[in-house]
Amino acid sequence: MFAAADRDPAVFEDPGTFNVGRATNPHLAFSGGAHYCLGAPLARMHAEVALPALLSRLPGLQLTEPPTWLGSVPVRQIGAMPVTWLVTP
Repeated sequence: MFAAADRDPAVFEDPGTFNVGRATNPHLAFSGGAHYCLGAPLARMHAEVALPALLSRLPGLQLTEPPTWLGSVPVRQIGAMPVTWLVTP
């Protein structure tokens, strides 16, 4: 089932935790083989450019609580990710 992808405790330590910094990450987010997502390189480029730009421009950006997940199938999506921005003088 697609919603279970990337949540295998035999593969991922603490698979239910959102962790963008996982060092070993053999995820299936863009599928594989003949079903590999054609938009994957563009999505990765957006993440490589946009996330560092956002975090460098807003260094005080922090989660206020863990993200909530939508119980959607076949794709698991973040429903809300509350943040706060602590401005340092």
